[in-house]
Formats: sequence, structure tokens, C-alpha cells
Amino acid sequence: MEDGNNFGVTVQMTISKFLKETRDEWSKLLEEFPKYYSTRADAVDKLGLSKTSSSETKTESKSKSTGGEKGDEEKTSNSV
Repeated sequence: MEDGNNFGVTVQMTISKFLKETRDEWSKLLEEFPKYYSTRADAVDKLGLSKTSSSETKTESKSKSTGGEKGDEEKTSNSV
């Protein structure tokens, strides 16, 4: 038990130590990510897979308006 104005100092020191250790562990783990992706890229290069990609986009819109000078109007647009 602390005495005088030192109440809670042990708790603060313990938490500070825990946070520092946790930060160090996470820093080491984060340093491993670039190594993983580099190794993975090298493995993909060795497999000789094609490096092409394709995508398809389909959009459809439809609008209908009534009234105006010429009456009803309906529009449909498709693009692939």
C-alpha cells in the first residue's frame, strides 16, 4: 500500500508497463505484414499466372414523366 501522495502510482506504473509491452508486440506484428505480401508476390510470380483482369458493368435507368406540352414521356437507357 502506498503512503503519502503516492496513492495509485503502482497502478499507473503497471498500466504504463502493460501498454508499452502491448505497443511493442503490435509493432513487431505490423512489421511482418510487408514481408508476408512480398513473399506472397514472389510466389505468385513463380507460378506464372496471367496478370490480366476484366470487369463488366451493367447500368439500367428508367424514367417516366407525365404532363407538359406533349403529354406523357417515357425513357429507357441501357448500357453494357
